[in-house]
Amino acid sequence: MLHGVIVLLLGVVTCGLFSIVWVFVQANFIRKIDAKSNATVMLILYIVLSLVDNVLVLGAESQEPSLGFALLSLAMTLGAIVCFLVGVFAMRSSLEEYYNSTENIRLNLSVVMTIFFNILYFQHHLKRIADWKQTGRLAPQF
Repeated sequence: MLHGVIVLLLGVVTCGLFSIVWVFVQANFIRKIDAKSNATVMLILYIVLSLVDNVLVLGAESQEPSLGFALLSLAMTLGAIVCFLVGVFAMRSSLEEYYNSTENIRLNLSVVMTIFFNILYFQHHLKRIADWKQTGRLAPQF
């Protein structure tokens, strides 16, 4: 299990590509503990919307942008952000459900930390849980 600092550094070094891959690794793990989780689907929608928006913007750089195009681009960007947030909150919900019922460790994930530090925040808790399973000691939650 990777430490959160390693995840952060690899994300920075790869200009965010590692972070995109890693969120899918986390979503895949969550899918194992919660088969009904829709996090992966929402994250795929996020990627698709982001890519389509970027292709449209790159294709339109040689032209005078129109208001309609700007609104379409804005809608796609906002849609991508919403899909990402719905995905990470689905992950949060699945983690809390599993680790408060099946393996009761009283996991309480912060809404604010989920919004701003989602991948790193989940990694911190997943590493904490992995360490607990290996050592039998659960580090304090913060």
